Amino acid sequence: GSGIIELVTNAVDGSTTLEVGAYPIIARFTEDYKDHADNYAFTFSGTTFNKEVAGDKWSVAQGYIDTLTNVIGGLENGAGVYTITPAELALVPSNLGYFEGNNFVEYPENVNGTIYDGRNKGHTATAADDYGNETFYAVYATSFEGLSNATDRYAVNEGTYYYKFVVENSNYTWTPSQNNRFIIYQRELTASVSLTDSVNPARNPSYSATYKDIVQNDNNSYNLTYTFGNLVVYTFSFRTSFDYLRFLIVDKLSHAYVLICNAPPDL
Repeated sequence: GSGIIELVTNAVDGSTTLEVGAYPIIARFTEDYKDHADNYAFTFSGTTFNKEVAGDKWSVAQGYIDTLTNVIGGLENGAGVYTITPAELALVPSNLGYFEGNNFVEYPENVNGTIYDGRNKGHTATAADDYGNETFYAVYATSFEGLSNATDRYAVNEGTYYYKFVVENSNYTWTPSQNNRFIIYQRELTASVSLTDSVNPARNPSYSATYKDIVQNDNNSYNLTYTFGNLVVYTFSFRTSFDYLRFLIVDKLSHAYVLICNAPPDL
């Protein structure tokens, strides 16, 4: 008759499968026929669920079968194996963005995110199909060959970067694209230079005055002023080719910085 025996498994929770792995298929008498269990002997053909097949799902299966009644056989003499394999992903990459802590922020359409700005740039991806709402991250390298052991999760400095998304969840499989890359371009700075006479401002020589003019007039009264704008690095210093003027710049995005350095009294 129909409805005498039913097959059950813990591999599916409603309409959702559990994690990748092997799960038992258990046969049992339905409630109306449970009293006939002792009258029949069963032999199941096909793949058998056992410890070797089950792996880390064996203890899970034991816990599941303990919740059932009217079971025919048991785990190692069950009706078969329900195998869940990794889902093949189709990933949809994000637009270029940057990370603020653990948060990923895409650049607005009116902002050119490929220009150096000191931020941790990169891409994320989501699954194109209905595989949940997991976000996938990428690793970056300055050469395609470097991707094989890349660990950097973002790119910062000027240069060309290759990247691939990393699928660390064993429930998914994905074949990385072979030519994902983007470029971070140099940032264009603004700068101006002026030279003034702090003792006799009326003279106000131009900044093209020679070093000799600077050090031999009015006890080093000339001030050389550099004004920089559009800087984003936090702190750096540099020297002129004469190795006597040192500038320290502490900057903030989209601000101008004025530094005044007196020339030395002599060579």
